[in-house]
Amino acid sequence: MRLFAALPLPENTADTLERWCRGWLEGRPGVRLVPRGNLHLTLKFYGEYPLERARRELERAWRLGDGEPLGFDLTETGVFSGRVLWAGGSFSPGVGLLAAALGEKNHKPHVTVARLSRGAPPLSPPPLPPGLSGVFPGMALMESTLTPGGPLYRQVAFLTRGLP
Repeated sequence: MRLFAALPLPENTADTLERWCRGWLEGRPGVRLVPRGNLHLTLKFYGEYPLERARRELERAWRLGDGEPLGFDLTETGVFSGRVLWAGGSFSPGVGLLAAALGEKNHKPHVTVARLSRGAPPLSPPPLPPGLSGVFPGMALMESTLTPGGPLYRQVAFLTRGLP
């Protein structure tokens, strides 16, 4: 299975981010918006990997980070390699702890919001709307299936510690 570990966005944050993306990017040539249900912060991309092994690694990392807050404040935008548009900002130490426990040494926390096709005009993302902050509801193990229309994601495991 092609797998990755992620922190899904809370519903209200995903809603706001989707509206911002549509308002700014919809209809631009060569731009593919990330579907609302796919908005997340990737902690580790496994690629082709045994499901049960990945599930055990996720559970171990989750136990190591037990009690650490998983907060975020999305305040900035950028472009990786001229083709991947992202939202980032500041993240509580628990986010970095989970990434490190999963073996990611140079983790750059971000949420991919759109992708540009080859040859698409370059874009400079505008500022994000205020108020994109909160707490990640848990950690998910996701399966990614590549299709001509883009990747399809399916949650195969979810860990949560309950929110106050």
